[in-house]
Amino acid sequence: MSDSTLGIKKVWRMKLQFYCDKSGFPSPTYSTFSDRRGGRTAWSCSVVVHGTTFHSRYWFDGDYVENAMEDAAEVAIKVLDPGACQPSSGGNFPGTID
Repeated sequence: MSDSTLGIKKVWRMKLQFYCDKSGFPSPTYSTFSDRRGGRTAWSCSVVVHGTTFHSRYWFDGDYVENAMEDAAEVAIKVLDPGACQPSSGGNFPGTID
């Protein structure tokens, strides 16, 4: 799913929210933070899930803060529910390449 106004995909955040709902955990809490780097500011994110904090792997330009949130959610879900990241056994989707 994506935000139609910004074109931002929210796949990992949706997976993480589903995991929390399924597990009976409160919704994940996202925190963005910045670091001044020369004439620009870089942004990153952390997400807290059931008391555990996960950090995004990368820093992003200010126009892409949502990507930092997505990255943090991806890190979290890959640790908490690795099975959710496995491809389905139903074969490839049309237009995909192995």
